[in-house]
Amino acid sequence: MAGGERLDRTAVITAAARLADTDGVGALTLSRLARALDRHVASLYTHVKGIDGLYRDVALLTQRELGARLWQAAVGRSGPDAILALAEAYRGYVVRYPGRYEVLVRYHHPADDEEFQANAQYVAEPIRASLRSFGLGPAEVSSALQVFSASIRGLCLNESVGFHGDKRQGPEHTLRQFVALFTTGLASGTWPVAKDADPAD
Repeated sequence: MAGGERLDRTAVITAAARLADTDGVGALTLSRLARALDRHVASLYTHVKGIDGLYRDVALLTQRELGARLWQAAVGRSGPDAILALAEAYRGYVVRYPGRYEVLVRYHHPADDEEFQANAQYVAEPIRASLRSFGLGPAEVSSALQVFSASIRGLCLNESVGFHGDKRQGPEHTLRQFVALFTTGLASGTWPVAKDADPAD
């Protein structure tokens, strides 16, 4: 972006997300971002609240983008087909946008951040809906959601560092294996629930 062009908040956040994707989260600093935008660092403070605010903005952007992918993947699907589509959409997003996703994972949001919490619900709801299609109750959905989310994050992390199980098969095969095992458990009618599970999670 040339120095004479108008700079707005959306352009700043988008550029920050792109910088994290291309150069890694470690490169996401205000000085590096200012250089990428051909601006002085001071001008960025008109649009973001320092580096912490920038991380939050990129995390919120990632939630919205990932949530949109998951909603689209879940439309018209239920049962194992829905879970596989969600898992593939989730992984596809992380593969395409590794830096901004890492920002989301690293960002420690305050408990009273209502926008972040609302976005988190937006990401989770298509997964919850697909889990409910197995006939699970609220506590079971809560438990299964945590298992799905933790497993997908773990698989994506393994892939990002070059480890994804059987080298002959690739990460797609590992993902499908997880979904097959996971949905077999969901369809069994005996999904285990921890005694302290909270249906509101």
